[in-house]
Amino acid sequence: LIDCPPNRGLLTINAMCASDSVLIPIDSQLLALQGLEKINFKFREVKEFVNPALEIEGYLITKYKSQLRIHRDVWHALKDIAPNKVFNAKIRDNVRLSETPSVRQDIFTYAPDSIGAEDYMQLAREITGIRKKKGDKF
Repeated sequence: LIDCPPNRGLLTINAMCASDSVLIPIDSQLLALQGLEKINFKFREVKEFVNPALEIEGYLITKYKSQLRIHRDVWHALKDIAPNKVFNAKIRDNVRLSETPSVRQDIFTYAPDSIGAEDYMQLAREITGIRKKKGDKF
């Protein structure tokens, strides 16, 4: 798993060259959908010229607030744009998640009971195909 900055710079391109698939986080804002074509263009370029095995693992909605219609609309629009490629897990807007860089800890160490940890655990289960077992914390 290679975590890259949200740009199409050399680090991100190199990561795509070395990877089997990409997981693309998308902010819950309408402008993020408009930038999606730039990300997809770079993906297609790397796939065509460097790494033909590269696939899109899926798109992940982040900073999600279910009470905001625009966030729900963005999620549904993304599902229309990329059917079967949008994760059901959504990373909700969460103060604890935004604090993790300043304390230099991952969410599971810093705030294991937070909704951020719960959301990322749901994503991990979705990616790996593991379903919640009886008695699991999340």
